[in-house]
Amino acid sequence: MLASVEERRARVSDRARAVLLALVAAVALGVFTYFLGLGSREGDVLSTLVGARVGSLAVLLGLALGRGTPLRIGRRWLVPVLAIGLCDVSANALADVPSRAMSLHGKLLISSPALVDPNFRRTVILVTHHDDEGAMGLVLTRPSDVRVADAVPDLSDLPWADEVVYVGGPVQPDAIMALAEFDDLDDAAAPVVGHVGFVPADATVEDVAIRRLRVFSGYAGWSAGQLEIELEEQSWIVVAAKPDDAFAGDPDELWRTAIERKGDRFALLAGMPFDPSLN
Repeated sequence: MLASVEERRARVSDRARAVLLALVAAVALGVFTYFLGLGSREGDVLSTLVGARVGSLAVLLGLALGRGTPLRIGRRWLVPVLAIGLCDVSANALADVPSRAMSLHGKLLISSPALVDPNFRRTVILVTHHDDEGAMGLVLTRPSDVRVADAVPDLSDLPWADEVVYVGGPVQPDAIMALAEFDDLDDAAAPVVGHVGFVPADATVEDVAIRRLRVFSGYAGWSAGQLEIELEEQSWIVVAAKPDDAFAGDPDELWRTAIERKGDRFALLAGMPFDPSLN
């Protein structure tokens, strides 16, 4: 009788260890695949779902190795099977978080070859706002022929008066806005990246200390969910922005230098000429 009790305890102990190890493996694999998705494309839901499935398989494998196949579900397998389902459902719920909640505010959107819209071909956009209601950004690679002093006479006395206005996007092309690098970020109307933010509409030179400034006409805008759809279509490559990006001295090269931040697998794409006929 005593031996039978000890054997039952040993079986329970072995089964518990197998379940625990399998759950640890499931969580580890799910987290790894989730962050792998974040690294490849900001919030890749597919990778997270794959992680969930791999995690579930790890649980089943652990159970099988620990105490025979669990596919014949009896009362003793009810708790492990429920644990598998809970793990899988939780991972699926987490998988939806990036698409709904992860903001790309302060990121760069680099147009990919899949993007055929002529307004955004070979462009780099700095995302200045992104939430569930939509997104806004400024194209950093479209200088115009208009001087800042001509577009905004009130800025004619500033050191940047002879610089050109950049076309920030096709939305409200007559709207003028300025990005600046502030000594004190609290002076910005809305921070974007680092000490770079929007210049308040009512600000004067005496009000704020500005290191650099760039003026834009118009902006790029997306309605709710539109940017997420374009990301799923792989129209954009997302990278972290740097304060220098907003004031790039050679905007034609910004597309290449930004995409090179993604690493070796994008090296060929970064080396392509702006004019495909030059290949």
